[in-house]
Amino acid sequence: GGSVNVSDMSGDIDMRTSGGSLNIENVNGTLSGTTSGGSINVENLSGVADLRTSGGSIRLDRVSAKVSANTSGGGINGDFLTFDEDIELRTSGGSIRVRIPFVENFDLDLRGMRVNTELRNFTGEFERNRVKGRIGNGGPMLTARTSGGSVSVEY
Repeated sequence: GGSVNVSDMSGDIDMRTSGGSLNIENVNGTLSGTTSGGSINVENLSGVADLRTSGGSIRLDRVSAKVSANTSGGGINGDFLTFDEDIELRTSGGSIRVRIPFVENFDLDLRGMRVNTELRNFTGEFERNRVKGRIGNGGPMLTARTSGGSVSVEY
């Protein structure tokens, strides 16, 4: 029924709570985090992460990881230091804002009420609410999908 806080750890980490937030700081490894009623806040994460919440927002700051992050009731803000692994962000009830370093080659699948991004050397489908295709020769996949807000990707 409460929040779970993890900091300065490495290895396999499994976090679960029904009624509180997950707060993660300075973690390296394989992280699984689930909450039913709170937000997820991440600062300085590397490795692999699977994060899920039913009732809150997700904030990812200074992340260098393969990430899957899902929420039903909030927005997602992601600031990634590297983009050499897949990133999957999904929400039903909010907007998604992603910052990634400029990468020459990657794949993307973006959906929302509106999609805002700059596309260079792009091959694929581009509409107001959907972008699906490849930048350059393709590479790691960036997936960002929402049914209740916009998707913005910045480099």
